[in-house]
Amino acid sequence: MLFADDDQESAEAARKSIVASAQRPDSAKRKDVSRRTDDDHPVQSFHDILADLGTLCRNRIRIPEFDSEFDKLTRATPHQQHVLDLLGVAT
Repeated sequence: MLFADDDQESAEAARKSIVASAQRPDSAKRKDVSRRTDDDHPVQSFHDILADLGTLCRNRIRIPEFDSEFDKLTRATPHQQHVLDLLGVAT
């Protein structure tokens, strides 16, 4: 989901010396170029993900003729739903 390296542990293990600069794994380089994850989800910054999730809202609908009101949630896009699933948020 984010531009951060997915497999930082193996990158650290591949370093020959603690003072040697770390090399980015091929998966991170692919993610930078394609702007997609290996399972074809868009890669975004944390700020962009929050802005995208910020479009979800709850609308209170009031029908005076029937003296009734109810809440209607906006439907999440497939990408938003994937992010919510990763966070463990029930919708």
